[in-house]
Amino acid sequence: MADFTATEVQALRRETGAGMMDAKRALEEAGGDPEGARKILREQGLADAKKRSDRAQTQGAIGSYLHQQSGRPVIGVLVELAAETDFVAKSDDFQQAANDIAMHVAAARPDWVRREDVPDDVVAKEKDLIGACRRIEKKAAVKKPAAKKAATKRTAAKKAATKKPIAKKAAPKKAAPKKRVAKKAATRTVPVKASTAKKAAGRRRKAAAAKPGKR
Repeated sequence: MADFTATEVQALRRETGAGMMDAKRALEEAGGDPEGARKILREQGLADAKKRSDRAQTQGAIGSYLHQQSGRPVIGVLVELAAETDFVAKSDDFQQAANDIAMHVAAARPDWVRREDVPDDVVAKEKDLIGACRRIEKKAAVKKPAAKKAATKRTAAKKAATKKPIAKKAAPKKAAPKKRVAKKAATRTVPVKASTAKKAAGRRRKAAAAKPGKR
């Protein structure tokens, strides 16, 4: 079952003017999507209107509008708006709708009252104009993505032109290998005491005297 609240049903009723059960059924059929429910109600309304087109409309109201300019009437319009029941025809909303339609007719200033009164050449001319407008709209729809793509490329090119080049950092120089210098061994002179030198000299003399053949 679709998940929706009573508030959403009431909001749909206010927007479409549908009944409570019709709005609820539309939301259920649309899976809780208000946009889908509005589309369903619209389709149902068109279908219902088609079904009711053959019914007799014996009731209705007369809407009127009188446009005045400089204190004198210059345009007057009368509109007959038909209904099936007098209950609908006598309602304030229905009568206001008839008067509003009459005002819009006065603003449009039509040249003919009924469709059958319009000459065939005028109808053909209007059809040609509508067809030309549709062709122009199709061409514009095709050109729009290409123009957008070209504008994007131009913007990117401008940004690239105004962008400052980033200076590359110089690579650090490698230090030259240090030459190994052989250290000369320092000659260390050990001081010899005088008494020790004398004793050594005496021992050498004794040794020489003790050798045979030498006196």
